[in-house]
Amino acid sequence: MLRLADVLKPGGLLLVDEFDIAAFDRRAASWWLEQRVLLGAEDHDTADELVDKHRAHLHPLDRIVDTLEAGFDVSVPVRGAYLYRWGLGDSVRSVEEDAIARGQLPAVGARLVAHRKR
Repeated sequence: MLRLADVLKPGGLLLVDEFDIAAFDRRAASWWLEQRVLLGAEDHDTADELVDKHRAHLHPLDRIVDTLEAGFDVSVPVRGAYLYRWGLGDSVRSVEEDAIARGQLPAVGARLVAHRKR
């Protein structure tokens, strides 16, 4: 992440819109798979397999933030919807947001602002 700091002027702004793999649990994976079925897609993974696959190759948000902090002052992440972006489409965004608001689904999206240290 230091290379990111190298391309920004001191005080420069970096916006991060990231998937928080640590928040992606069986509930979130099951919901995503259910939405895919409603859209006519066929998936062969179970929710548990989907979680395991993604956790095996994606960096957790806390690691991303820790790495950014070497060159940036990082804000607290704002949580929100993200799963609709995985082939579900914008029309599913409000459905995901509603499920998050009711506590039925974890917010797996995280947005934060980072300012390059001077």
